[in-house]
Amino acid sequence: MVVLDRSGSMVEADASIRGATGQTNYEPGKLEAAKAGAIALVESLAECPDTNIGFVTFGNDGEVVSPLGTAPATIVAAIEAIEIGPERPGPRDQGTNMQDGIAEARDELATNGQSGAAANIVLLGDGLASRESRSDTNDAVLAAGLEAGEAKGEGTTVYTVQYDLAPSSPNNLGDILEARDLMRTMASADPDTNSQLTFGSVQGNVVGVFQRIALYICGDVLLFEGTLADFVAATEEGSSSTPRR
Repeated sequence: MVVLDRSGSMVEADASIRGATGQTNYEPGKLEAAKAGAIALVESLAECPDTNIGFVTFGNDGEVVSPLGTAPATIVAAIEAIEIGPERPGPRDQGTNMQDGIAEARDELATNGQSGAAANIVLLGDGLASRESRSDTNDAVLAAGLEAGEAKGEGTTVYTVQYDLAPSSPNNLGDILEARDLMRTMASADPDTNSQLTFGSVQGNVVGVFQRIALYICGDVLLFEGTLADFVAATEEGSSSTPRR
């Protein structure tokens, strides 16, 4: 399951002034790069035999956009269709309900997953969880971590992509570090290295990061288009985990 953040911050480049009114800090290119990464993952997984793919987004709530087993081309079209306009109030006021995004992916895997098949959740987020709707913790960060823990307890491998989590001012350093810690906590451990399957990314390398995750999921059946040097350059920069294959 591919799980993509569609909160308002996904079109805001400067975390220190998030929530600004009007078109201040509106950067749709950030969302477009994340979409390109998700599409690269779907297209790569489509080359992996006997692999079903589904697509979930989360803002104020999680939503199954494409059920597990949807044709890859249909999922790509659904990803391409995601837009967040500049208006406030409006689409940019969506919060970050990671818990519900993960829960929707868990439900979809339980309902439509193949018996005996490996289950995976790949989640991209660009900040702290700010909403929760399926627990009484009153703590969105804790709720997201617990939901990911439930998924891992069911045998699902959880990959997280820490997107654009670079401090832009001393004012947001604490939030950025807490968001990184949450993404590490939610991720599964690599059984070979015991390092967390969490990957740092920015707009320039997010496609390569998603291709790297596809290699984890599908193994050696996938081929990277380009030279070995191209692949290393595309996947190493910004990654916070060093896989061994």
